[in-house]
Amino acid sequence: MLLGSRLFEDASPEIGKFRNYLLGALRNFVAKEVRAQRAVKRGGGREALSLDFCNAEDYLRAEHYDEESPDLAFDRQWAWDLLELTMSRLEKHYRDRGKGGFFDAMKGRLFGERDDRTIAEIAGRLGMEAGAAKVGFHRMKRRYSRTLKDEVARTLGDASGVEEELRYLISLFAKR
Repeated sequence: MLLGSRLFEDASPEIGKFRNYLLGALRNFVAKEVRAQRAVKRGGGREALSLDFCNAEDYLRAEHYDEESPDLAFDRQWAWDLLELTMSRLEKHYRDRGKGGFFDAMKGRLFGERDDRTIAEIAGRLGMEAGAAKVGFHRMKRRYSRTLKDEVARTLGDASGVEEELRYLISLFAKR
């Protein structure tokens, strides 16, 4: 529905961040849906619920209810999607250049994942010199950083707020 509407025609970097624009659109959509649900006559279009309370405690215990605010959840999901997009672009860069094996071997190190193998061992398996692998990984980190900054700048429309936005995105994961 969002893509089929003319909603994006009103978006403008001068008005504010695209993320905030989407959040406002989401809030408006939810408010309209709630109003529409309330407008339905009693019982009309609604599924009848069983009042079986015997298993209610087990059901509620099994459900995962996140206690964070919807705004924070939206921002955290936005940040996660941005990181995934950045990683997929980085992966494409390496695969397009025939370095998919190097990417696969080193990508976990970008986020500090534990790897018992040394870079020299990985390099040996890839048929590389250890020094070349170290330099390659350093370049991979720089490219990831640049790609992430480019993606953030693209969502802002103004490069002046990129560092502030990055600090905010990092803070979203630090609070968890």
